Amino acid sequence: MSALLSQEVIEEVRQAADIIAVVSEHLALKRIGTNYQAICPFHAEKTPSFSVNPQKQIFKCFGCGKAGNVFHFLMGIQNISFPEAVKALASRFGISLKDDDTESGYREEQKSLWDLMEWAASYFQQQLSYHPEGLEYFQKRSISPSMIQQFRLGIAPPGWNNLMDAAKNAGFEQESLEKAGLIIKSQQKEKFYDRFRNRVVFPIGNMEGKIIAFGARALSSEDHPKYLNSPETLLFSKSKTLYGWHFAKNSILEQKSLIIMEGYTDVLMAHQYGFNTAVATLGTALTEEHTKIIKRYVSSVILLFDGDSAGQKAADRSIHFFVKEGINVHIVVLPEDLDPCDFLIKYGKDAFQERIERAEDFWDFQIKTIASHHDLTNTSGKRYAIQEISKTISLIPDAISRRLVLNRVGEIFKIPPEILGSQIASLAKNNPGIIAKTESIKEKLQEEDEKFLLWTVLHYPEKIEQIFFRYTINDFRNPGWKDIAKKIYEYWVDYNTVNLASLLSRIDSLVAPELVHLYHANYGIVDDRALDERLNLIFKGLAKEKHLLELAKLKQMLWNVQPMQQEAKTKILQNARHLCRAHIASQKGSTEIESSSTLTFS
Repeated sequence: MSALLSQEVIEEVRQAADIIAVVSEHLALKRIGTNYQAICPFHAEKTPSFSVNPQKQIFKCFGCGKAGNVFHFLMGIQNISFPEAVKALASRFGISLKDDDTESGYREEQKSLWDLMEWAASYFQQQLSYHPEGLEYFQKRSISPSMIQQFRLGIAPPGWNNLMDAAKNAGFEQESLEKAGLIIKSQQKEKFYDRFRNRVVFPIGNMEGKIIAFGARALSSEDHPKYLNSPETLLFSKSKTLYGWHFAKNSILEQKSLIIMEGYTDVLMAHQYGFNTAVATLGTALTEEHTKIIKRYVSSVILLFDGDSAGQKAADRSIHFFVKEGINVHIVVLPEDLDPCDFLIKYGKDAFQERIERAEDFWDFQIKTIASHHDLTNTSGKRYAIQEISKTISLIPDAISRRLVLNRVGEIFKIPPEILGSQIASLAKNNPGIIAKTESIKEKLQEEDEKFLLWTVLHYPEKIEQIFFRYTINDFRNPGWKDIAKKIYEYWVDYNTVNLASLLSRIDSLVAPELVHLYHANYGIVDDRALDERLNLIFKGLAKEKHLLELAKLKQMLWNVQPMQQEAKTKILQNARHLCRAHIASQKGSTEIESSSTLTFS
């Protein structure tokens, strides 16, 4: 949900924007029973697996898993953000988006900064006509005129206030220039000066192509740092931005592939040679925010970094986020001292394509790299190598992929996978947050029970009060389902019902498909009696786990009590006795236990 749009406005737009009307503008829908089907636009298929439910106002592809409400469909089909989808549909269905004063002021400031950045990009471009050293640099790097034009490359001329003076003459305020990161305040003279001076300039766009920042390279070896980026601003967040994404996104969607590089000129040269899915980080390693964005578009990536040790370290730092998100990664490491730009110029398109096709699976690359750092001919070296790689394996979110990697590592190091598995379990024990998904059978069963409770409230809203009374929001162990439970409960409090399509607008767009998948889950419930029987069994099981956990806390507290603290010991034992009575009542099916089992841990 956007911070700039109220929930009431979002819901008004959603109710007006019939999902069948919107989807049929993009796909040829065919009615099958009460639903509609089509060939999925989000993955290649021959048999339709894309389904739209007009009653629930939701869609789901049973092939690729894309799912959500009308906003999520438009986000996917047009590659736009949630707020942009709301605005587009509001315009399409004639709904006026009224902002309050705060939101309106924020919008005005954002728009004025966009206007300023667009002006600045044009200013830097125009300066190439007056400062030939800019074009000379681009020509030296073999960047073609068409690439210079397409990526809007420019130059910041020497001097302390050229851009500032030109901007003021164009009607822009000094305050706006500072907020956009184009000028810097002097600490000594309390004056302002241009941030970018005597540098070639690379405009940085957001996902829609609007200029939000600049990267700049020094033309003189005496100027430091060599590369300089805009600071974080209202428009620009380095951890969420990839250079060249706007130019690459259509090719990324068409080819279902992505090449990630390090530098501006690497991306420029890649696009110049026809590798149009190339993007670059902005002087930092990839972040968790980057990988969450990437996951929306592709399930596998190629990391292509410089051949020097710094490039390989950047690849190593980035990989953990991809592993956590379940994104497949292949690695291309170029010959030492050659970046992608230099490699393309020296060896050409075919040699570069061959490198891409021979990209090494990450795990093979990782195992080989770690092995090269240790002496595997002795037990100590092998042990340290296994410990190192186990840290990364422990991040793999699904058990099947983890098992396959364990088998591969076991073959190479001649170690049974079970022993490697115990090593990872030890890591998880020392750092509980290291494994993203639940692992033990008990935890998995508990997660399935929690999912069933949420499935029930989606299909039987009248049972929400009973369910959240006997199993509160805070009782949920899985953080993801706990957050969804909280959103459902808040929606029910506001509207005394649950509307799935409306609810989807209140949760993160990345989580929305999970809720739709849960709604479509088949638990084999044929009537109310079967539902009640399963709920009672689940409540008993979940109550037991909850009480066991609380008893474990009491036991630990009892161990920590000093011999002379008799009053504290008595209090703990009273709590334990109370908890035992609550557990016995829960197993008899009492509905009063949860309200009477609050313990005091002070």
